[in-house]
Amino acid sequence: MALLSFGAPVADARGKLGGLVFSRSRAGPTMRSWSKPLNPLSSLRSQWSSILSRCWARWSTILDNDERDSWNVLASTSNFSNSLGGVFHLSGWGLFVRTNSLRLFSTADFIDTAPASAFATRFPLVFSNTAGFTIKCTADAAYSGYEKLIIWGSIARKPTVNSFRSPYIVSEFGDIVAWQGAGANLLYFDYAEGDRVFLRDRIVNPDGAVSSAFYSIYDVVAP
Repeated sequence: MALLSFGAPVADARGKLGGLVFSRSRAGPTMRSWSKPLNPLSSLRSQWSSILSRCWARWSTILDNDERDSWNVLASTSNFSNSLGGVFHLSGWGLFVRTNSLRLFSTADFIDTAPASAFATRFPLVFSNTAGFTIKCTADAAYSGYEKLIIWGSIARKPTVNSFRSPYIVSEFGDIVAWQGAGANLLYFDYAEGDRVFLRDRIVNPDGAVSSAFYSIYDVVAP
């Protein structure tokens, strides 16, 4: 999906035109190629649909006005940047979902009152692999205070491939890692020497702050 910047005389575009779909979010206008979902009832899609339903039920029936206001205030003062460098703000509901959907996905529980900051700091991660080509992750002691580390990985690619746009593997990769010190296994065994792996990670703090997605490339080598 591409983020767009319209100029005169086009102020906006929405809907499907040929093989393109135009829409708009708080990050700005977007355009993507239309495609029919290969498996609209996949287990991962069903999991996220359930999480979003739980978030709406929590927001609309459990949170009181003061709790909802805390998310609205934090959202109005939290600057997010899109890929074109533009700044935008989420709604209070959007920030509540951003925070709690990742918490539920990582098996943590809801937080009803907004944290002091929407953003968690991502410290450097170091990836390595064992003789059996299991990828491992290490980090410094600064990570000892966070609650969950969520990691997505790509399928194995050739070392000449420099970008990866297909869906990341989640369930097969060992997507949720409760931090247990340096060298946590990511539980994916099907890589081989010479493979290139694209990794995406986010951290979830106990106070509810979550990091932005961080992307890295790891080349599997003989240890």
